[in-house]
Amino acid sequence: MLPRRYAGTLLLLGALLACASALAQPYPGKPLRWIVPFAAGGPLDVITRAIAKPLSDSVGQPVVVENRASAGGIVGIEAAAKQPRPASITNL
Repeated sequence: MLPRRYAGTLLLLGALLACASALAQPYPGKPLRWIVPFAAGGPLDVITRAIAKPLSDSVGQPVVVENRASAGGIVGIEAAAKQPRPASITNL
């Protein structure tokens, strides 16, 4: 039987080893998808596309900018909200 102080130490060590595998996973492991709820060529679209290229270079994943303009941005918001668990990470 282990003394109590060793049992706590072993429990903590086991928890740290279990978390180590989660730290080894790269993030993001999927392409990034940005939905812009306004028309292409507008100020928000220009800013998003200017940020997308450096972001893609820094994370090592493609960044896709998708415009969903209509109804004052509601169509784009609904598209982001109703995404099934996709093969990409969706941002609005």
